[in-house]
Amino acid sequence: MEKVEDKIDLFLEEVKASMPSSGFWPFTLLRMEKSDFEGFSFDLQVRSFNLLLFLMRTDFTIMDVKDFLRNSKELSRVPLNLLPGQLDEMLISMDSDKDLDLWKEKIISMCVGIAIQTARNMKLCLKPVYADLSEIDRAFNYNRGHLCSFILFNIS
Repeated sequence: MEKVEDKIDLFLEEVKASMPSSGFWPFTLLRMEKSDFEGFSFDLQVRSFNLLLFLMRTDFTIMDVKDFLRNSKELSRVPLNLLPGQLDEMLISMDSDKDLDLWKEKIISMCVGIAIQTARNMKLCLKPVYADLSEIDRAFNYNRGHLCSFILFNIS
């Protein structure tokens, strides 16, 4: 019988393979354990031994967006001679930090959806932990690493 941890490792590999780009991602995925959250104000909501944390990268720049787009599945079909123009066209609407943050949130939300669907396909369940995630950032110093917690899931 397959161990839950092995199934979760396979799940994480499937999620990574399903991402829309092989370039830089505007987020990081962390597999965590219940013991990581002992003493937190929301520890009663942590019901699974394994958890999945999506963290937004706060240091993600327009150059990183270009790398994400250049290595995206969407642009992989564009002829190389048309690629620079296509990239410029896609980036034209990102002229402020607010636009960049909105783009990052859209990409992360899409990837959360990919993770949820992948979990369903593998007979796993992702249930969100509703909490003040800034508590996680402070406890693990994620801000120092240019990361900000986006969403936390119980995995079962």
